[in-house]
Amino acid sequence: MMDVLYIMYITVAYLFTLYFLFAPYFKQRNFSKFQQKCTSYFIATSLGNESPSEHSIKAESRQQRNTLIQVIHTLTSHTYDCQRDIIQHIAKQNNLQQHILKHLPYASSLQKYHLLSLLSSIIYNDTATMSTLTKYLNSANPHIRTNALIAMLAAKPTELITIISALKFELQPLDIARIITLIRQGSLFVVIEPLFESHNHNLQTLALAIVRNFGIDIADKYLYRIIATEHDPNIIEDAIYTLTALKRPLKYKVIRERLATTSEQQRKRLCRHLSVE
Repeated sequence: MMDVLYIMYITVAYLFTLYFLFAPYFKQRNFSKFQQKCTSYFIATSLGNESPSEHSIKAESRQQRNTLIQVIHTLTSHTYDCQRDIIQHIAKQNNLQQHILKHLPYASSLQKYHLLSLLSSIIYNDTATMSTLTKYLNSANPHIRTNALIAMLAAKPTELITIISALKFELQPLDIARIITLIRQGSLFVVIEPLFESHNHNLQTLALAIVRNFGIDIADKYLYRIIATEHDPNIIEDAIYTLTALKRPLKYKVIRERLATTSEQQRKRLCRHLSVE
């Protein structure tokens, strides 16, 4: 009797050992297969070989939802003009947005930063989500604040002026760089004139950054007007640097007068910038 119990014990222990040894392998294998399925689906729909409703992806577990979100995030981060209708169809079908929002309140600061970054790739406009993002827009953590802003712009790409003009903080270089990236990816469409015509500091700063990055020639008149009439020295300096980026001459009287009012340190900084340009 003891021998039988001993053999049974050894057999059970052996089976448990095999399970714990090989379970991660099969788990990783299933993960890789689902990841490959998601990637193939998005490639096929992007090429027009499938419609979003055909053979649609269904995430059946928390891990599969996380995998699907990560695949979408990678796709939108590395492609231009990604088809938002397909992504939103998949996100709604699998409740991906709610999946992220459910974990946000209990996440650490680093996790919040990551989750908001993922959210910006799958987001669609609804009241609950906008309310959550508004709360994180007022966060003391600048990185969380930036990702909340990017997610809100991704959800409402036609309301850039309204969103940015309502901000209670000044846009930092990182914020502007992230917005420029959205524009480059085709996720955000901007008309430059209303930004210049606004008296909002953030909108003007963004307009100058867009002109520098995309070399918009028609912005000359706005730059000269800012230099002539603007009272904020930072905006004036930014406008002068933007003119140099466009290879425009600085010989006009209004520019010389403005440069004469700057400090010696600012003029030296501009000279160093011109030598690099």
